[in-house]
Amino acid sequence: MKIKDPFYYVQGNLRYQLYYSKFKFLIRDHILDQIDWRIAMMNQTCYDQGSCVECGCVTTALQMCDKACDGMCYPPMMNRTDLRKFVEEGEIVNGWMYRVNRRKGWNSKEGLFAEENHYIYFDGKIVNSKNTKKYIANGE
Repeated sequence: MKIKDPFYYVQGNLRYQLYYSKFKFLIRDHILDQIDWRIAMMNQTCYDQGSCVECGCVTTALQMCDKACDGMCYPPMMNRTDLRKFVEEGEIVNGWMYRVNRRKGWNSKEGLFAEENHYIYFDGKIVNSKNTKKYIANGE
């Protein structure tokens, strides 16, 4: 256990309680955006088990504290300026980089679709990726 882990535990659990309450507005917008993004990007096994396969932390608290995931699913929480650079401008922030590839296509069975491939890099290597496909129109 690291010296800051108890702080992260308290921070994560406090944010968790706020996030799922009528007081969610007390969490700053750029922190809320990162919490939502972390939930979307996390390892599916960790999500299903409720704990991180790498460090054993309860995933709901881990996603909401400032600490990066030991399993390299996502970086530490960023301030507003660094988050904008990371997400919107694709800049490297403390060794982390984020890229999204988007494309639209047509499938004769399901119709028009939009696909997104999200990649998280650390020190130039892909450490996490998530692919999503949404169908926009039916082919019938």
